[in-house]
Amino acid sequence: MNISGRSLSVTVVLAFSLTLGLATATAYAAARPNLVVMAVKSLLAPVYRGGTVTATYTVTSRKMRARSTTSGLYLSTDKLFSRSDRLLASASVPAIRLGMKLRRTFTGTLPAAVSGGSYFLIVCVDRRQVVRESRENDNCHATAALTVSSKSAPPLVMTSTPISASSNDAPVVSGTAPETSTVNVYATTGCTGPALGTGDTNADGSFDVTLTSPVLHNATSTLHATATGPGTRSICSPTSVAYVHDDIAPAMAADLTTTPAGTSGDSHPVVTGATDAFATVDIYNLFELTGCGGAIVGTGTADELGTFAVAPDSLHPLTSNPGDDVFFAAIAKDPAGNASPCSTPSAPAYRFDQTIPTFNTLVSPSTNNDPILSGVVNDLATTVKYFTNGSCSGGGSLAVVNHVTGQWTATPHVGDNTSTTFTVQGTLNAVTGACSE
Repeated sequence: MNISGRSLSVTVVLAFSLTLGLATATAYAAARPNLVVMAVKSLLAPVYRGGTVTATYTVTSRKMRARSTTSGLYLSTDKLFSRSDRLLASASVPAIRLGMKLRRTFTGTLPAAVSGGSYFLIVCVDRRQVVRESRENDNCHATAALTVSSKSAPPLVMTSTPISASSNDAPVVSGTAPETSTVNVYATTGCTGPALGTGDTNADGSFDVTLTSPVLHNATSTLHATATGPGTRSICSPTSVAYVHDDIAPAMAADLTTTPAGTSGDSHPVVTGATDAFATVDIYNLFELTGCGGAIVGTGTADELGTFAVAPDSLHPLTSNPGDDVFFAAIAKDPAGNASPCSTPSAPAYRFDQTIPTFNTLVSPSTNNDPILSGVVNDLATTVKYFTNGSCSGGGSLAVVNHVTGQWTATPHVGDNTSTTFTVQGTLNAVTGACSE
């Protein structure tokens, strides 16, 4: 009886210990997080060898918070992950709170040597198993099947150098293509006919192909490309560059004139004229140089009707040369850089004369017998005479000039019920300028 009793006690204690251990282990496992990849979506259109694939996945953590880890995008021949599947891309995953749903997008590059056929993209979270989980068999999820074409990925044609419009008929075409491929550029939508240029990709897959055959002159060429790799040729690129060739010069600028016209003390007269719409117009001073050469004194742009109005810029003001005529000429350039011939000179001639004072307008009629004449001289050394006629004839009378401010004044006396026309004339450095208008 005693032996039997002791045996019973041992059996009960052992059973209790095993039960307690299993309960503890179950509770410990239940306290671990469980990362679950809930869904993976990808564009299922055919992709190409060496091309890119994109997959968007959603992951959550059940039972408790999961620490940060990493995820991987794999290429597989079936829906089940195995260590032989090819890793296309990896990324970090931040810590995930309990119940939080984290959405991420992967972009990976298919190997250029992969065979054409049906494949699956698989996303695995915690791919290095750094998170101790309650379950380790729900970390991966596959997309629906996608078809990998046996052809190489087509190039992405992006830019040309120079940017059109241009008179260059052999531009450089740039873009990206699968690494270690040869790129052929065509001026046809289906990449048919002879290639206009050929070149190899750089180490990063970029390419810069200089055309060895010219594009069509004075026309728009739509440039596509193909990429040829080991034993395969891509389809014609869906992207293209529209290149505009233009070697036709704009119309010669015409009808040049100045505002103000004739004689003026304005050192920056506005030169107006007409040429092609939106052409760039360079203005030249023919007093300084015969023909359109030397420094450009002003630049502007014609409007949509081809009209332009350009004044000499701040670096090229006219210098005072009383008695000398100044003519302007222009060259028009289009966006492609083609230049027109030098225009005929502006007309009428412009005479820049800083000796001409400005003259304030008088209020007339008036009962005032002693009107105040006033204005400003362009040069502080100018002397001013006023005249009571419209031609600056006769001796005239000196006005008072403030040689600090340039202000001049005069107070002539006029008779009752009379009409008087006043004019003024300036003298600078012993040179008398034109009569005011």
